[in-house]
Amino acid sequence: MSDLEALLRRAAAGAAEWDSTGMPREMVSAAAEAGMLGMDRPARYGGRGADALETGRAAAELGAVCTSLRSLFTVQGMVAAAIDRWGTTEQRARWLPALTGGELVGGLAATEAVAGSNLSGIATRFTGSGPELRVSGRKR
Repeated sequence: MSDLEALLRRAAAGAAEWDSTGMPREMVSAAAEAGMLGMDRPARYGGRGADALETGRAAAELGAVCTSLRSLFTVQGMVAAAIDRWGTTEQRARWLPALTGGELVGGLAATEAVAGSNLSGIATRFTGSGPELRVSGRKR
């Protein structure tokens, strides 16, 4: 049995209850041990270097069993990807292993007056570079 299969079996037993009570913290550790958190990040940061197809398949399999676990997988991956892409070397070294290892749980909030939480509708834009970075948009 693969690590993912073991995680899915464990999640299936509690998924319905977690919709109302919240997912237990030990499932974060279980997901990390299964290599699911930040799986597309490089191995030097605790990831597996998974490609988009493997990551998408994992998300689909997790979501089919437990939306709470799939949400953890997705948000943890998005936060790790943002730090990997835009963070400094020091920030990557500090935060990525903690995220992929489940020591820290990332959070993401994105809202705009018109888009709400529809990320494809976000209109805020960044222009410029370095110290001359300009942000345009309105927060709700």
